[in-house]
Amino acid sequence: MVDDDPIARETMASGFNEAGHQVYQHIAGATALPRILRKRPDAVIVDLVMSEIDGVALCREIRSHAELSDTVVIIVSGVENDYWAKRAEEEGTSALTLKPMDRAGVAEIEAIVRNAKEAMIQPTAA
Repeated sequence: MVDDDPIARETMASGFNEAGHQVYQHIAGATALPRILRKRPDAVIVDLVMSEIDGVALCREIRSHAELSDTVVIIVSGVENDYWAKRAEEEGTSALTLKPMDRAGVAEIEAIVRNAKEAMIQPTAA
């Protein structure tokens, strides 16, 4: 989980921890990438607006590493914006969803990750 807002990050992390997930937290996208490469998580939840690198740019960086090709990337934002949603999709995110993240939001993220992982293992129709 990458978010430069400590309250939002801790709130989201708490919800995922309560749901039984192991959560690694980062405050900046630029410093998160090396750890993401080492840990190879199932999913990375990234804030859209951060100081050093925005969530779309971090997604682009994640997608540039073949060893992270099956990592689900979800961008979270405090505002709904069609421009950013389109950019996020172009860079390979699985979803752009809204903060704040409550229990329903955790369930939504779990469903997005599950569906994305299932789509990765489904053979494509010829």
